[in-house]
Amino acid sequence: MKNNKLLICIISTVILLSVLISGCSLTGTGNADSTGSVSLDAGKSETQQSSSSSAENTVSGTSVITESGSEYNGIVEFSDSSTGIKGSVTISDNIATISSAGTYLITGSIGSGQIIVDADKDNSVTLVLQDLTLTSTDGPAIWAKSGELTIISTGENTLTDSLTYTLEDGTDEPNACIYSKDDLTISGTGSLTVNANYYIGIESKDDLIIDNGNITVSSADDALRGHDSLTVSGGTLDLKAGADGLKANNDSDTEKGYITILGGNITIVSSDDGIDAANDITISGGSISITSDDDAVHTDTSVYISGGDISVECGDDAIHAEADLTITGGTLDLTGHEGLEGCTIQIADGTVTVYATDDAINATYSNGNTVPNIVIDGGEISVTVAAGDTDALDSNGNLIINGGTINISAQSPFDFDGQGQLNGGTVYVNGTQITSLTSQMMGGMGGPMGGMNGQQMPQGGEGWQNRGPGGSRP
Repeated sequence: MKNNKLLICIISTVILLSVLISGCSLTGTGNADSTGSVSLDAGKSETQQSSSSSAENTVSGTSVITESGSEYNGIVEFSDSSTGIKGSVTISDNIATISSAGTYLITGSIGSGQIIVDADKDNSVTLVLQDLTLTSTDGPAIWAKSGELTIISTGENTLTDSLTYTLEDGTDEPNACIYSKDDLTISGTGSLTVNANYYIGIESKDDLIIDNGNITVSSADDALRGHDSLTVSGGTLDLKAGADGLKANNDSDTEKGYITILGGNITIVSSDDGIDAANDITISGGSISITSDDDAVHTDTSVYISGGDISVECGDDAIHAEADLTITGGTLDLTGHEGLEGCTIQIADGTVTVYATDDAINATYSNGNTVPNIVIDGGEISVTVAAGDTDALDSNGNLIINGGTINISAQSPFDFDGQGQLNGGTVYVNGTQITSLTSQMMGGMGGPMGGMNGQQMPQGGEGWQNRGPGGSRP
């Protein structure tokens, strides 16, 4: 009798456990597996299941191991007919939500879906995109609400957002096809195409880093925006922007809002600025081609160029800095209304070729009281300006040449309001070598940044001596 009771107890326990296990399913499309996740084969016919490589994925603890041996914390296979998941992912109305740190494989194709990352702020989530085609019909294609996000592209991937977003009252975010509230890094050996119909292509509200990958962005507004910073160290970027190509816009912190380009092949076609930063722009490598309706490179502070190949065709300034514009290397081929514009322009090395329809190199007053200067210590510089009220080298302060080789083709080669010094180097004007600087003063007070701001120019040099009464031009 005791043995029978024991047997009945064991059978009852087994039945209870079976019921509990079968009931542990996540919200989503398809059938639950033993881990409480939805199988990638959910909703497929037997033929589809047998032909799907995803059927070979196995679950071990909290990880999913693919047929190739790769291990992920979760897998999402999007499909218009049935989206399947495994591991630490939930699904509802074809919106896949990831709430835990780890690495996740995202694949498949869907015409109305979305990925949401909502992990703890200090957690790191990596999305491996493998031949993914994902279109969102309301909001971003990828929306990282919380947690540092890394996107690795393998194969060919295309992300498209909606033309309009449904936003909470009083908010204007998210506003990008790929949007992250925290740091965002993009890498990989595959391609990533982003079609941003609503506003921005790729945005991080913290730091945006582009490590690698073939990235193509077409955006209604900025193509790439990192609020605190934007760094490009590699990859091939093809950006078509309704506003700026690369942008960092944190203007409330002097340690943020900067752009750094270390490498990569970057092509930008923009309706506003090509590269725009609230703070410093530093370029030390890479190949950069910019076609822009406004400035090609613009910052409210300083630009530092030590390397790279930069080619520009723009509607206004090729490179514009409100403070310092320093060139110590690289090859620059610039075509624009003005070439180089800043308060202090210093060229120590590199190859600089400028064609301008106004002033080619223009040092002018900014928001402070610093006297503008053009200082050339080295490099190979070739300057051509269009005919008319234009200057090749125009300083609202001093013009000092200590070295380098300079070839100028211009009606007015020099215009300086302070001192003009030729201390070294080799300078040719319209094919003839010169040994001193004479201020022609054809070009007026410079472009949009021009003007004295009520400041008296420093005395010295022919530019001062040729002034009329009261310091005005004759």
